Amino acid sequence: FERDLLAATLEEMTRSGGDVVAVRFHMRMPLGDSSLLFLTWDGEVFRPLDLVSLPTNEQIVLADTSDVWASMW
Repeated sequence: FERDLLAATLEEMTRSGGDVVAVRFHMRMPLGDSSLLFLTWDGEVFRPLDLVSLPTNEQIVLADTSDVWASMW
């Protein structure tokens, strides 16, 4: 997936190919740009995520979406 702001590449999918496990993002502007807002889902609400303060090459889970639909009802 490519847009002006970013490119996203599917890195890993489930064996069935039905779900995405890992995505690599390439941003075409600095992550600290004030026009960007990154969010993480904690199972109840979205929370801001400061990507600039994360260690380089650290993998993080942005959201466990396995129960997202259940949490909306």
